[in-house]
Amino acid sequence: MKRNLIAVSLTFALMPALLQAAPSKAESVEIKIDLNNISSLESIFSGEVSTKELTTLQEKPPVVVEAPKDAGKELVKPQPKASQPITVRPSSRSTYVPKTAEQKQKEAEAILENFQVFTMPAEAIDYRQRATLWAEKAAAAGEPYQYQSRLSVKDRQNFKQNYLDKALNGEVAAIDLVTAKGLTPQGESLYQILLESEGEGLVPSLYHVGRIENLLLSGNISAHQVELTELLQDGGLAYIRDMVLGIPEIKRKDSEWLLDGRKIDVSQTFIDALQSPDLKVVMGNLAPQYPEYQNLKRALAAFKYREADLELAIVPDGATIKLGMGGGRIALLRDRLNYLGYQAGESHIYDAQMAEAVKAFQKTHLLEPDGAPGRKTIAELNRSNEERIKQIQINMERWRWMPATMGDHYVAVDIPGFRYSVVKDGEEVLNAKTIVGRGARRTPVFMSPMSYIVFSPYWHVPRSMAVKDFLPRLKRDPYALNRSKIKIFRGGQEIDPGSVDWSLYSSNNFPFQLRQDPGDYNSLGRVKFMFPNEHAIYLHDTPSKSLFNRTSRDFSSGCVRIENPEELAEYFLGEAGWDQNRISQAFTRTSEAHVSLAKDKKIPVYTLYMTTRVQDDSISFRADIYGKDKVLIEAFHQLQ
Repeated sequence: MKRNLIAVSLTFALMPALLQAAPSKAESVEIKIDLNNISSLESIFSGEVSTKELTTLQEKPPVVVEAPKDAGKELVKPQPKASQPITVRPSSRSTYVPKTAEQKQKEAEAILENFQVFTMPAEAIDYRQRATLWAEKAAAAGEPYQYQSRLSVKDRQNFKQNYLDKALNGEVAAIDLVTAKGLTPQGESLYQILLESEGEGLVPSLYHVGRIENLLLSGNISAHQVELTELLQDGGLAYIRDMVLGIPEIKRKDSEWLLDGRKIDVSQTFIDALQSPDLKVVMGNLAPQYPEYQNLKRALAAFKYREADLELAIVPDGATIKLGMGGGRIALLRDRLNYLGYQAGESHIYDAQMAEAVKAFQKTHLLEPDGAPGRKTIAELNRSNEERIKQIQINMERWRWMPATMGDHYVAVDIPGFRYSVVKDGEEVLNAKTIVGRGARRTPVFMSPMSYIVFSPYWHVPRSMAVKDFLPRLKRDPYALNRSKIKIFRGGQEIDPGSVDWSLYSSNNFPFQLRQDPGDYNSLGRVKFMFPNEHAIYLHDTPSKSLFNRTSRDFSSGCVRIENPEELAEYFLGEAGWDQNRISQAFTRTSEAHVSLAKDKKIPVYTLYMTTRVQDDSISFRADIYGKDKVLIEAFHQLQ
């Protein structure tokens, strides 16, 4: 169908260059655009069209065509027909009103409501003040600002073309973000969202807030309307991408996070958000909806609002502290505990009250709760407020990598927490200790549905373990594996290990398979729970029950050993007629048996790596057993 001229009045946010030719008074500007010349639309959108060209366009009489009879039928709200000009008048920038001391105090109290261990702040953070400081710092540096988008050229072009097409077709209203006088209410809302992204664990400088504030304070906003609009649009798109998918510069640093996250059309989401009368609510709903994320968000705010701890002296290294000890270290320890919210009293002697406070701290941070602070406990106590903020920040980022939901029924393996749990309808119905992969053989982050259970399993030794752990033993003693009931096969046939010259074989030349028979000595124990995956990871029993008494339990070869496997077996099979007696019999079989699960029990199993959690109104910082936090924190630092 032939494309004709149409009278269109576009807002300044959509086409900032129009302002250069607009009348001085606040009135709508009606521009006649040749739809046959799409390149001219792109030129106007980018601000490259000249004032003379715009004037020429304005002087041409419009040719108006009627809209199709079915135009707009599927739209929820009435939209202008294609034959009508879209008239949007420029609005003045909304005035920024600083929060009063009372408002800041109420905000702080609301944030800290569930965090009794944190010091009550005098006032809340004013993000606008912070942006002003960033702007002043940038101006003092004397370096020209270079606008660099973190979005691909394709993403930016898709947004502009998509927005332009929908506005011209009357599908959406073109939204004005900037006028000659400043930001419109919608522009101010978007800017506030970008400013306050710090509260979401994001990095505001990634969304150009310093440059935007600098331009707003320049006293000549009309000269910078095109740039302001570009910065706000680019910042909004990047914010949506980072909030929903995670910050790409951070996420790519963890190659072992193999869990699929959320999906989103960033361009369309931003266009839809700009149509909303409450932009903050719409953008706020983009955050992960997990309670854990919201808890971390409140904890982040609490730590940011806490009193600065720069003057609080650290506890020096020394001998393990025990009851009855005194001296300067005890006073510093007491002050640290009280500062962190653990009731340590006022004594200068390490007494029972202080020991109980230490135990509480140790439990929260997954340390040995012996009440005798040694090197590890002292190191955790000495962590600065800034370090804790960074830990919270990267764990909020990890939640942004998660799928939209884990479902109503699932198994979650908390890798650094050394526990697993079964969750149904939001309630934890089963929980027990685990042993996870050590540093050299890490348990990866992924999801796979539970499929079947194997009682009295054989253990098929992974090839990597066979050549690394067992081949050296065979070279020293061909019968070394007999004591562990491990048999050796070649081509499916069992062989006598004494008949092999093991010195001839290596990791690159090892045509053998190793298998351990079922029994109490079997490395997998009496049962394994299978959720087939490419990593050969599963949950299983272990003959070494005493290992669960240790506080730190990262010494498996990647699979997850679980405490009390009988309880998990009963949970999965109880409704299928398996009582405790039948399960006990299955545990003592001399041969392997596979049991498929009912459809409603084939629930997803998630292995997760979160080093900061909020539970029971207190925050727990776990050991970064795989060294991932350090890498992510450094990546965040490079972005700031």
